[in-house]
Amino acid sequence: MLQPLDTTAVDHPALEADLEYASLLREPELAGAHLGGERRRVERTLAAGGWGFSSPHALLLVRPMPWDTAHFGVSCADLLRLYELDETAPIELDALIDAALGEARRRGVGLLSARLGVHQARALHALERRGFLLVDTSIEIGTRLPLTAAPPPVAGLQIRAPRGEDQRELEAIAATFRANRFHRDSRVPAERARGVYTSWVTAAAEGRHGRLLVAELDGRVAGFCAYVPAGDGEPVVTIGLAAIAPPHRGRRLFESLVCACAEEAAARVLVSSTQVSNTATLRAFARLGLLPYNARHVLHGWL
Repeated sequence: MLQPLDTTAVDHPALEADLEYASLLREPELAGAHLGGERRRVERTLAAGGWGFSSPHALLLVRPMPWDTAHFGVSCADLLRLYELDETAPIELDALIDAALGEARRRGVGLLSARLGVHQARALHALERRGFLLVDTSIEIGTRLPLTAAPPPVAGLQIRAPRGEDQRELEAIAATFRANRFHRDSRVPAERARGVYTSWVTAAAEGRHGRLLVAELDGRVAGFCAYVPAGDGEPVVTIGLAAIAPPHRGRRLFESLVCACAEEAAARVLVSSTQVSNTATLRAFARLGLLPYNARHVLHGWL
């Protein structure tokens, strides 16, 4: 039997099926903290107007996406998590998905994205049968801090806080990054897809979405890195967006920026994620010791 989510969902046993950082911070005394992180995810989502449904063996969580709604001009939401116990029955899974889609349509959602662990093949196929399109596979990577490796020094490189006069160069660098899910969906206008990262770097430079560090090389902006500091009970710093200007790629500036973020943040673990096709970035992270700990498929459903 399905139940709409309320705050009692934080006690659902399926939450233990996707403890995000448990493989990076393995100490037994942190088991409760990892579960607490998933409980806070449910609480934050519901408090922000999200919704979902639970069954005896699974819990599905959807969050509204106000920034995406404003940017794309269509109501957007994200099927953020589908927590499943191993014995989840197919009929139960279909009922959860249909309930979520029905509620999304009732709320006027036009674009529903979905994030599934790569092991959730049945859920992936269930969404594809309902018209969802696989647009990305994201690799989640991380390591404990401090970092055990660092790139060689680069002559003339300065890592600093952003300045107002950097904005145009930062936006131009962000616009060069095309390996995102919106560019892979033919229903998203190219101009809107390009604008996702330019808006992101603007928000980070203004302190509205984490913090931003700028790489300046010989007096010119050569790249940037946006990160979210540790907080909310988890000693984890997250690299959200990093990019290097095309003329400066291959000089390991990316790694210098990531190292600077790790040094500035008071955290025990550094994590990030990127597209499975973004092999250059994955190699750069690996040189710093960040290795895969999870992966998720991302799908788009136009309702």
